[in-house]
Amino acid sequence: MNFNIHTSSIFILVFLFMIVSAGCTSIQNSGVDSTWISTPPMNSSTTLKQINASAGWLPRMDHSSVVMPDGSVVLMGGNYGGEANDTWRSTDYGATWTLMTAHAGWPARAYHSCVVIPDGSIILMGGGSNMNDTWRSTDYGATWTLMTASAGWSAREYHTSVVMPDGSIVLMGGRSLIRWTSGPNRFGIFYNDVWRSTDKGVTWTQINASAGWSPRWGHSSVVMPDSSIVLMGGEDGSFRNDVWRSTDNGLTWTQMNASAGWSPRIDHSSVVMPDGSIVLMGGADSNNDVWRSLDNGATWTQVTASAAWSGRYGHRGVVMPGGSIILMGGFNPTNRLMSDVWISTDKGATWILKNTST
Repeated sequence: MNFNIHTSSIFILVFLFMIVSAGCTSIQNSGVDSTWISTPPMNSSTTLKQINASAGWLPRMDHSSVVMPDGSVVLMGGNYGGEANDTWRSTDYGATWTLMTAHAGWPARAYHSCVVIPDGSIILMGGGSNMNDTWRSTDYGATWTLMTASAGWSAREYHTSVVMPDGSIVLMGGRSLIRWTSGPNRFGIFYNDVWRSTDKGVTWTQINASAGWSPRWGHSSVVMPDSSIVLMGGEDGSFRNDVWRSTDNGLTWTQMNASAGWSPRIDHSSVVMPDGSIVLMGGADSNNDVWRSLDNGATWTQVTASAAWSGRYGHRGVVMPGGSIILMGGFNPTNRLMSDVWISTDKGATWILKNTST
């Protein structure tokens, strides 16, 4: 049964207030707490439990991960019960990790987005419930430069960003988290706007104030080999399993499928394979299924109904230069954050654990 944010939010708000009061770290910015107000609940006694001792980074969800031109993987920030601003790098497909910095220049956060642009630098955008800053690193996440403290798009989390072949960045959707009230926006403001930057995140132009897809958060987005953008799922008041495509940098959108074969979900991960297919993995409600599309998201085939990794959401997946998929971390149905790392060399059909869980 799908977890519906809008039918359970009052319980979640009270529950998460208790978690924060029990000692979880929050970031203050513009008077809004960077804490979970309407995200799926965690148990305060288990969120900090070490699930995997060998990964190095603390178990977490809603971090960001990117693949660098040299094939290394960089992982940044996320929610471990508090919010993090550490960065880690692996040069061996996630088997071992090196701490690049324990405290990056940007304020601690989760629910942000990151991309790697053609010059090999990382651009990090928003997140943390109420941020719209952008940051850049040219040394695998070791040091960071503020590109803008306040981008044109409103402060938000759970948005997605993609980098286009020309090096421009396109940012889509998300939500602004506001304190709970009795008003119509008591669960946050959802967006379906599209923004683009051609200067490494310094300035932004609104491409579309209201895209064809409904305002939402927790969706996933990818860039296809033909430079089109495909957007999948998310939450707009209900979990969605629709698929949309843009062939003009997010200006206009065509619905590819109103109800894909995979169940409605949020906080899943999607990647594009070297052959141009899309692979979608997991998501709330704690799924561990894997699906693949060969036609820009129009139709989907289930690759596996139950992957070797436990059902989860808030994980991150990336594709390596050779076509293998690396899946990292997340939050599983036993209310535990994870730091496990898995690899698939057959488009998500089978998976091998890269670190030994404890």
